[in-house]
Amino acid sequence: MKNRYILILWIISLWATLPAAQLPIPLAPSRPDTTFVHDVQLVDPWNWLKSRDDPALGQVLKAESRYTKAALKPARSLSKKLFKEFLSRIPKLEESAPYPYEGYLYFSRQHKKQAYPSHWRRAGSGKDELLLDENVLAKGEEFFALGFSQISPDGKTMAYSADFSGNERYQLFFKDLHSGKTKATDLQDISEFIWCRDGRHALITRVNERWQTNLCQLLDLKTFKTETLVQLEDAQFDLSLYSCRDRNYTVLLSESKNTNQAWHMDTRSPGSGFHLIAPARTGVTYYPDILAGQLYLQTDLWCPDGSIARCSLSEPGMESWTEIIPGVEGSPLSSFWLQDGCLAFIRRKEGSKVLRVYSLDTVQEISSFIPEQASDLGFWGGTLADEPYLYYSVESYLHPTRIFRYDLANGTQTLHYAYPLPKGYDPENYICTTANVTAQDGSLIPLIIIHRSDLDLSSPHPLWLEGYGAYGDIEDPFFWANRLSLLDREFIYAIAGIRGGGELGQTWYEDGKLQNKMNSFTDFIACLTYLQQKGFTTPAQTVIEGGSAGGLLMGAVTNLAPRAMRMVIASVPFVDLINTMLDDSLPLTSQEYLEWGDPHDQAAFAYMLSYSPYDNVRPADLPEMLISSGWQDTRVSYWEGLKWAQKLRQNNLGTSKVLYRLYENEGHTGSGDRRQSLKSTAETMAYVLYILSQ
Repeated sequence: MKNRYILILWIISLWATLPAAQLPIPLAPSRPDTTFVHDVQLVDPWNWLKSRDDPALGQVLKAESRYTKAALKPARSLSKKLFKEFLSRIPKLEESAPYPYEGYLYFSRQHKKQAYPSHWRRAGSGKDELLLDENVLAKGEEFFALGFSQISPDGKTMAYSADFSGNERYQLFFKDLHSGKTKATDLQDISEFIWCRDGRHALITRVNERWQTNLCQLLDLKTFKTETLVQLEDAQFDLSLYSCRDRNYTVLLSESKNTNQAWHMDTRSPGSGFHLIAPARTGVTYYPDILAGQLYLQTDLWCPDGSIARCSLSEPGMESWTEIIPGVEGSPLSSFWLQDGCLAFIRRKEGSKVLRVYSLDTVQEISSFIPEQASDLGFWGGTLADEPYLYYSVESYLHPTRIFRYDLANGTQTLHYAYPLPKGYDPENYICTTANVTAQDGSLIPLIIIHRSDLDLSSPHPLWLEGYGAYGDIEDPFFWANRLSLLDREFIYAIAGIRGGGELGQTWYEDGKLQNKMNSFTDFIACLTYLQQKGFTTPAQTVIEGGSAGGLLMGAVTNLAPRAMRMVIASVPFVDLINTMLDDSLPLTSQEYLEWGDPHDQAAFAYMLSYSPYDNVRPADLPEMLISSGWQDTRVSYWEGLKWAQKLRQNNLGTSKVLYRLYENEGHTGSGDRRQSLKSTAETMAYVLYILSQ
């Protein structure tokens, strides 16, 4: 018996060391689950994989893990090399821009070998004071993520939240900054936290069992008792909190996909409660701020792409609003900022951000900043409202973040902070351009193209194309040092600004959602076609990538054009659209009806079924597929990618591999551990390079 047991172990260990080509392709047992929706029969052979308690699930996941490890093994040495490259670009000591607040400068530090940052402050020319070291908090934990960290108005206490599981369930802690002692509270499911100016209370929002932020409470910091101020019943709305430029005031928002309403509170006397600004009006959103007794609002009341209004705080209703910065269709307003008699705002022009500064008195333009290349602009809150200058940040695909100080008195700009360039990196050695690609219906799709300036474009090159195209979200330009490992290997990197995103305003978003969702997929395919027809690349050299709703994009594009690319990377992919949207017991499902449609409606169901990635897998010669999920993911459950992998394998007519990679201790946003995150990126990138070299 003993010898037989040893033999079995030997066989198992030998099987685990076999290359993927010699391992049997894993295919989970089929247990067809049949339902009828609107008289349409839906058969799901792998619905049972949703059951975490099913003993057979563990065997399926082990088989997946063995197969994926074997497939990735040939790229392991390259993965290690890439990891070292990534680390080489990180400064020995990173330090964030010092942020002034209540007499202190606050900043973060992270040593090159550390997984997490630490948080510090300095009073004037005094010594640096360590407030919180995330590395200490994460020690011994399989997962750690810091949520918020907020300093009390008197500077004596830090409130922070932490997630130790990866499922985005945050617990509230308080640290006495004098004694260094930390108190763990029994307050769980914390979303946001704002100190009240009275020094005794705080406002918190919390999520329910469906991960809806539905509760706002007033927390008494002496008794740790909570008082419920607002609790939502409608599952399509979420609550959020933010402080106003007049720091005495806090705004509470209740928001769905296309409608919201807001309240304000004077936190010097939080017992007075919240006061409604304007009741919800279907299809209208507004985002208020308060300064000097005046209410300023960014709203789509008059223009779908946003304008700015003003009224007295004592008469906040919509009928009192006066539009002071008119909207421009196709040029969405991103944000605005109030500062010492001026109103600054950021608006997109042809998809790129532009910053403009206006006088609050005359509502006339004082100055503007238009970046030479596509950049992400943002206001940096390092000032009090009555100071005569404002700060803004600039980041592009080729240059990391810089923060500038704009002097309102004389219009001069000075560099306040610059994130260091990676060692040996010269932005002049790279080029970033924007092409306008003609879509199926004639629309022009903005396509970002990045490559080395010395790259010979007379012949095709490996190309990595990413996309998202949902929720009106925009992937603003950002500097990603790891991208250099591709560019320096003669890759071209491209980003498709497809419909469903918000690059060109509300209409751009509307044209890629609900009954127009197919535009997102055909736009992406148009970008693929453009890049290949122009000779930048070939299908055999093309890799496409998307995550979450971008994973749905990857699934739909794979179904529509499986031979247009060599490889597909889909991270935490939302691909089981119909089954997920029919199950309103799942977190966030009902909130998604305004984005994808309500499948209980027959017309919406029919349209969603026509493109749902999981439901539309058909026999095809598939590209290489690398699918990743997080076991703790509460937004896109692990089983979506797992089920999809089974169906893809069942229908694959070619020899490509469909890999499913499960991160056991991670959620939707991956690991907060920088080194672990870099290792995962290196593994993915190395596998891409290996596949394209074959």
